[in-house]
Amino acid sequence: MSQSKKSPITFEQEEQLWEKKHFNLDSSTGLIHAVIFYLIKCFGVWQGKYLKMLTTEHVKFGEDEQGKYISIDTKSILGVGKVIKRYDDPGNPRSVYKIFKIYQGYLANEGPFLLRPITSIKDYVCYSPWALGVGIINQTVRNLMSEIGDGQPYANSSISLFALDMLKGTGIGYHCIGTWTQHLCISHTKSYLSDIFDSCSVVNCEDKNKELCLLVSRMLDPPYPCTSLVEERIKVAKELKKSKINAYDSWLENISTKFSGDEEAVLQNMEEMPEKPPLKRKSSGSSKVQSNSQLCSPFNNKRQHADPSIKSEILNLEADICKSVKE
Repeated sequence: MSQSKKSPITFEQEEQLWEKKHFNLDSSTGLIHAVIFYLIKCFGVWQGKYLKMLTTEHVKFGEDEQGKYISIDTKSILGVGKVIKRYDDPGNPRSVYKIFKIYQGYLANEGPFLLRPITSIKDYVCYSPWALGVGIINQTVRNLMSEIGDGQPYANSSISLFALDMLKGTGIGYHCIGTWTQHLCISHTKSYLSDIFDSCSVVNCEDKNKELCLLVSRMLDPPYPCTSLVEERIKVAKELKKSKINAYDSWLENISTKFSGDEEAVLQNMEEMPEKPPLKRKSSGSSKVQSNSQLCSPFNNKRQHADPSIKSEILNLEADICKSVKE
């Protein structure tokens, strides 16, 4: 099957590769998978025989007024092409610059760039001194996509087609996409891509316009870890909601305590008041005085006559006393 018949990878599938840990920065296999994928997506070198030729000397790190960057001299391995720069995105923990910088930290100063991961060691990232074979490199994308794919045919060139789809809206020149189109189907290149990408000029050439190079770097970078950001926002929202509930509960408890304290203070003051001499029953205002006292002392009244049965017993007792006195 020709390369033009391969299905391009989608942005959603790229995200799934990260979410399902096929790409990660913490394991030997996950890191080498990410390196191969972004060598193709960001630098356009997709054929296994050329990727195998890549050495640590071909990969350089530097910094200019646009920021930190990684550069690869594709001409030295393809025979055509140029030095391609990809700038770091300081806010993206998965930027291509960071992936390659981390990976190179596990390599020797010279020798093959794509090495075999030592999968038997699980505790830390480790690679053998032997280079990955062409067959393994060419099968990498196919094997990855078999885990999350939809049954469509995929190959390393699927990533090149994915990158070209992303670059359509940048205005980048035709010359700048040469590495991605290298050895792709001629009919696909001529009938499709040449109608979309104009010839390179001062405005639309990465070599002559660093701002365009920065834009392309951002577009081709791995996706931000959206899942972790969403989870963090959900966590913050839950904590905020919980704090609001706690604040409301605290306020309600303070209000309840305040009113409860006022009631207890009133009852305590009433208990400490000196007893007044009994009023003469002959006084016609005595009943009024007593009723006024009761109105002013609702808590005392509540304490004395809270139980209707006790009140009934008192009345019965008074009746018995009056009856015995008359007898």
